[in-house]
Amino acid sequence: ASCALIAWIAFHFGTGFGLVIATFVLGFIDNTKPANEALQPVYRLFPAFCLGDSFYKMASRQAFSSIVGARGQQKSLYSLDLLGAPLLSLFCEGVFFGAITLLLQYNEASSVAQVFLRRCRRALGMGDLTPLGDASHSTPRAVSGVRQSLPISSLEDESVLAERAAIDAGDTNEKLVLHHLRKVYSGRGGKVAVSDVSLRIREGECFGFLGTNGAGKSTTFNMLTGAVKPSSGDATLDGMSIRREQGSIRSRVGYCPQNDALESLMTGRETLRMYARIKAIPSSVIEEEVEGLLQLLDLAKFADKPAGTYSGGNKRKLCVGVALVGSPSLVLLDEPSSGMDAASKRFLWAAIKRRTSSSCTVLTTHSMEECEALCGRIGVMVDGSLRCVGPIQTLKSKYGQGYKLDLRLDPARPISPDEVLEVLSLRFAGARIEEIEPPNLTLTVPQDGLALSSLFGHLVELRATLPVQEASVTQCTLEQIFLMMAAKAALRSSVSN
Repeated sequence: ASCALIAWIAFHFGTGFGLVIATFVLGFIDNTKPANEALQPVYRLFPAFCLGDSFYKMASRQAFSSIVGARGQQKSLYSLDLLGAPLLSLFCEGVFFGAITLLLQYNEASSVAQVFLRRCRRALGMGDLTPLGDASHSTPRAVSGVRQSLPISSLEDESVLAERAAIDAGDTNEKLVLHHLRKVYSGRGGKVAVSDVSLRIREGECFGFLGTNGAGKSTTFNMLTGAVKPSSGDATLDGMSIRREQGSIRSRVGYCPQNDALESLMTGRETLRMYARIKAIPSSVIEEEVEGLLQLLDLAKFADKPAGTYSGGNKRKLCVGVALVGSPSLVLLDEPSSGMDAASKRFLWAAIKRRTSSSCTVLTTHSMEECEALCGRIGVMVDGSLRCVGPIQTLKSKYGQGYKLDLRLDPARPISPDEVLEVLSLRFAGARIEEIEPPNLTLTVPQDGLALSSLFGHLVELRATLPVQEASVTQCTLEQIFLMMAAKAALRSSVSN
């Protein structure tokens, strides 16, 4: 961004100051006067030249007037030979470039603009990154010339299939409903960023997306916020479509991006006040809303300091505060506590819970601890599609590979890990060693038909025969479920290739 700004400043300096000096010099040389006059319309295509030329002509007219007197002025200041032509050029260029800016800003909302920009990119050899697929279709369809992904139904959990079937059957009364949402980018081979995601999220629920980098989480967020238009499918918030009613939806959405999107020179109070006005909160309650968020996020003592001076943790708090302004119907949080210490994370999680009790919250994170602290349900996303959906405990029980058994052996009574495994296998069929780090030993015990009370009872008995100083039992973690889903996708990809 800084390089682009410097290049833009240099361009305007060259087309402004440079061309004004050039036309001044060329105008005094007899041999170059005709060329200079012929090039004037070309010079006026550059706004910086029009501005500089206007100042030059005003100064020249004033100097001429001071020498010959007022009677020497024959033409009006706004004639085409003086300020008329530069000002007219500036006006036309302002209208033209303003229209181009609006066209670029809202190109996703217009199929005509989308086609125009696509052809421009192709003509300039920049490639085509516009979405493929017909927006009028609500289900995925094949796109000519694009490699189609392999069927993924065999990798989808029955909970994902049941969620899609319920939505197809018309059970769409929840606050946020994703209906066959799909995003495809063109290019060589085609890139399916999000594939046929169907999901319902109720009011007051916090849903967590888990997935590796490139799994499609951020693309899903971008489609919900209107930054990216779906290739097919749709999503509704309070019954409003993200395709047709994005303008109404934006005032109901709060978004905390992964990167700190803050103006460094604005204070925290000014930032929250600005977003409150953007969301059309009544002026009479803006200060109360801002003060409440500052107190909630423990930012009151930094409220009047520039956001650029905040620590990383306080910047994340302010970004979350921006997302919570106005108590939006949908709160999108993209790794809200990244880079924060443990105490600040828990404080922020508590603040989010209190503020979003009546909102629909969607969270993406790489922190399993954050997911367990905030989310009632989670979905594991791999290669753009949901692999499983459900409450955390349900997924742990369903996909858990067994109980994790951590043993600390007595160094004074040496025993080999194989001997320990042999003894445990007599009580727990299928037990296997996962990690050996003397004197610690980690094993996995299948949980099928094994009650925790029975497991602890056997451990007490085994301590009498094995040199075990300490023993602990834990359940399968979210991380293990996530890694298992990712491994399945990687295996399938290697087989298909």
